[in-house]
Amino acid sequence: MGLFSSHNQLKMNPDQWYFPYGQDLQMESGSNASLEMFRDQPLDSLAREICQNSLDAAASREPVKVAFQYFDLPTEQLPNVNQLRDDILPAAQKEWSHEKKTQQMLKRMAETLSQPTIPVLKISDYQTTGLLNKNWQSLIEQAGSSIKKDDSSAGSFGIGKGAPFAVSDLRMVGYNSLAADGHRSICVMKFVSYKLREAKQNITQGTGYFGACGKQPFDTDLPFDKKHPRQEMGTDIYVLGFNHSLLSDWQTQIKRSIVDNFLFSLYKNRLVVEVDGETIDYPAAKMILDDLQKDKRLAKKYRDAFCYLNVLEDPDHCEFSLQGLTDYGVPDGDAILLTSNCSQANNRRVLMTREVGMKIYEQNRISSTLQFSGIFWANGEKINQLLKELENPNHDKWSEKRAADPKKMGEFLRSIRRFISTTIKNQYEQKIEEQVDAFGVSSFLPDDLNAFKGAKAQLKQKGSNRPKVKLEAQPQTSDQSPVRASETELSDDLDEFGTTGVQDGETSGSGYDGGEGGGIGGSNNASFGDQPGNHAPDKGSDQYAKINVKRQLIGNVTYRCIEADYHQGRYNLLINPGQPLDQVRIGINVVGDSGNKDIVHVKAAALADGTPLGTSFNSVYLDQLAKGQWHRIEMILNRNSRLKLEVEVYAHCE
Repeated sequence: MGLFSSHNQLKMNPDQWYFPYGQDLQMESGSNASLEMFRDQPLDSLAREICQNSLDAAASREPVKVAFQYFDLPTEQLPNVNQLRDDILPAAQKEWSHEKKTQQMLKRMAETLSQPTIPVLKISDYQTTGLLNKNWQSLIEQAGSSIKKDDSSAGSFGIGKGAPFAVSDLRMVGYNSLAADGHRSICVMKFVSYKLREAKQNITQGTGYFGACGKQPFDTDLPFDKKHPRQEMGTDIYVLGFNHSLLSDWQTQIKRSIVDNFLFSLYKNRLVVEVDGETIDYPAAKMILDDLQKDKRLAKKYRDAFCYLNVLEDPDHCEFSLQGLTDYGVPDGDAILLTSNCSQANNRRVLMTREVGMKIYEQNRISSTLQFSGIFWANGEKINQLLKELENPNHDKWSEKRAADPKKMGEFLRSIRRFISTTIKNQYEQKIEEQVDAFGVSSFLPDDLNAFKGAKAQLKQKGSNRPKVKLEAQPQTSDQSPVRASETELSDDLDEFGTTGVQDGETSGSGYDGGEGGGIGGSNNASFGDQPGNHAPDKGSDQYAKINVKRQLIGNVTYRCIEADYHQGRYNLLINPGQPLDQVRIGINVVGDSGNKDIVHVKAAALADGTPLGTSFNSVYLDQLAKGQWHRIEMILNRNSRLKLEVEVYAHCE
């Protein structure tokens, strides 16, 4: 039997798929914008949207539980599968015979329906309110709307409802919800438009429904899952025809997404997730992140999450209450900032999140020199109301452009950033300056710091035991070139520099002391300085750069840069690594008052015993550094002013 041509006929045949129709409707193809936005990272998007919605519907302060469970459903138990196979799909294939992408989608649906079983991913939440009638109408019958229980709820666009359809080969999702005002269930299909066989002037909408009668929901559980009735408040979502390409590792991808996006929710005991029977709470999240650190590729991918875990795990982490936003109606204390700098893995970023604890984005460009990680939690009612208005549909950015008063809200966001930046700099900048900017302290430091481990240090007169080393600048020849970070040693913090890196210029321009270096950006003709250069460097012949050595940035290194005689550009570097290092490159940068980095040229370097070291542009090269020992390096730089120096250490990696 075909689709129905009258409402009366529909009432006589309730067990049918219903696609609303009418004359002169716009045809909808398989390119559904509300689904396409989730294609790039479908499981990550699914986990984010589902858990966010469940947190929004929390019934109490008890943690919300979200369970992901897979099972195979006999194909014949799918709602009126014969109507789909014999009537709806053929009509759509005929209608869209000229549209390749839609044909591919319809072919995949037909192949799925021809199998003996249908893969199903069931997602259930508990300790939630379920879908009240107003929420049900927003979810099932309205496009672009989202009714939440309060202003702290994360969703506001109604776009996230497309995420489950994006992981279904049938574009079919079942909903089953028990709320205080009733029990409701229905199946929804994001299909395509086609002309009805009975009245070809009528065109169907792209969305179809299988309920008790048309769009009217059942008042019981869905027909194909009567064995597991919903007995407590909450909602079940069935992804019918779960995408075959995602089956192999869906559990792993969901778990990693939960840990990456909801770490703070797990920490605050707001959320517990169950993936195929495995419970993911905060202790489990810590174990997952620890395991990810054992794989270099995954450790890099989830490095930020590990940094935020270290903030939470640091017993001495600092907690600051938001201040100074009362002009926007935000009371003091409406948000908190957690910070830490004790870890070996600081990412110099702050995780930004609202009341439910889901990651929105990461604030960077706070400082290029301070070591820290942080979490900003906007948990107050007023600040959540304002930030919700500024949040984009993907829930990964706050933008003043979305506000009714962009100028005022732009200053509001800048005030939040200033609070974060000022707080972090006030907390950590002084400690760094005491360690790095100790002008003249070399007069009071012993040459062999290691000899004083565990013993009482005695003050020595300046120069009494210092080796007689004459450090002279070595002339640079045209066959020397800097090592470029883009070739072997890209740092995760490259965004601190913007898009400009150090590269060879076509010819040398002005150099520091005669023009030894190449240009900035790779295509210009100038480097730093005010004296004419000679010619551009010839790549590949630097005996120290060792350009084929793969190195990675090392975080657990303690160092002190001490001025010896700035008039002559002499500085001493005291460095103590937390692990043994081989094939070491030490990059020296000048840090300005604004936090911007500048390149300095190391003209010569030697160990305290007089052993000369290889140099190239702003780098010093050593064969190795012993773990837990202080090493002294004397340098001549091409500047004759007092400098604030920053050191980055790279070492050989497999």
